[in-house]
Amino acid sequence: MRRFLAVFLAIALGLALGQGVREAGMGGVLLPGIAGAGKNPAYAALGEPFGPGTYTLPLGALGMLFPDRSPLYYFLDPDTFYRSFDLASFLDQASAPETLLFNPAKSPEEVVIELSAGGIRITDGAGNPLALGGGAGVPGRSGSLVPPALFQIPFGIGPGMAGSVGVFLGSDGIALEPDAALSRLLAGGGLEPNQTYALTARGSASGGLALDFAFAQPLPLPGTPGTLYLGARGQAFLGLLRLDAEVTYRVTTDNEARPATNETETRTFYVYPGQGIGYGGQVDLGLAYAEADWIVGLGVKNALGFATWQGTEEVRTDGGSTTVPKTETQFGFDPAFYLSGAGYLPLEEGGHLLLAADLGYDGAVFGHLGAEYPIGPSRLRAGIGYDRGLVLGTGAGFELGPLRFDLALTGRTSPWDGHLAFGLQAGVGF
Repeated sequence: MRRFLAVFLAIALGLALGQGVREAGMGGVLLPGIAGAGKNPAYAALGEPFGPGTYTLPLGALGMLFPDRSPLYYFLDPDTFYRSFDLASFLDQASAPETLLFNPAKSPEEVVIELSAGGIRITDGAGNPLALGGGAGVPGRSGSLVPPALFQIPFGIGPGMAGSVGVFLGSDGIALEPDAALSRLLAGGGLEPNQTYALTARGSASGGLALDFAFAQPLPLPGTPGTLYLGARGQAFLGLLRLDAEVTYRVTTDNEARPATNETETRTFYVYPGQGIGYGGQVDLGLAYAEADWIVGLGVKNALGFATWQGTEEVRTDGGSTTVPKTETQFGFDPAFYLSGAGYLPLEEGGHLLLAADLGYDGAVFGHLGAEYPIGPSRLRAGIGYDRGLVLGTGAGFELGPLRFDLALTGRTSPWDGHLAFGLQAGVGF
């Protein structure tokens, strides 16, 4: 059972969906069009107003061949695994499956937690402080109760309507979170008597079947040069696999505010065929307004949704372990917002420059700005953004007859330690 869970988590993290190479080369910006319909269903009615994109190649899978970031060596060559594997490198590469990272994050030689009456200090063992704050890491974005599909098979329903069936397999994110007492301590407070301080690491992954029904229609506006597009999407899923893992370390002080006792607690919630099931759905809404050379839109994911997982929870503490059936349920209004726009800017020397920008909230505020300049059959791209850290992108697109190729050099802030990791993405189209 433990081997099954370890392999499932590694595969799920490695197969998480990524962004298009064209957008990555423009700093990660959301371009209006059918490729952006996952964040704004109204974009499904636009087609490809700024040109077609490409299919992203999973270059991150190549990164998982390196011993420093591949857990598979645990089964293939244990000696190499114990000698070379680095957890931070694995997490960094797994969080970017579409990118071959050149310099993934590295784990410190050791992590030292020093508690005293003056507060708390966390270092890498060499005296260098490690950043830690409330919600550090990637706690899973609020904009999707229904996991995104790994691949889909579309089918027609009628005018302005479409559907798809597919398979999802991915990670909801990993987070490192202090409790309220530890957060106050990290902010500069002192140790309090008879107080418990807790630090929790969480991670999750899931897999199953997905079903999608989408509606998008243009609504011409009399007296205006543009067209308003309305879109809605209903999504449902049947969950076959899930793993939620949570490890909590607690320290309790005595009457004189000195660290007295400590405890480690591990909670694992799992679902697999024959041992539970999951199901749920959500509704996404979108608006878009388009004129001749520019488009702007607003998408709202998870305007209403629910998700239920029925499985087994195992709790291990220093005093023993317990295993009980458990049901995890989410329900209600937990939206994510995506405001985006793009348009062509004519240039004095001829031609045009494509400019795009987005701003929104998906568990945290984000924003991106990107540009694309055509030169014959080629496209040059660059952009910058902020999404839980600095995002950089530069790239190019090429057309060779019926074939299209995209390349992007990206820079992204590691969600684990603030490390700026650079990587390569590639895409191909027909």
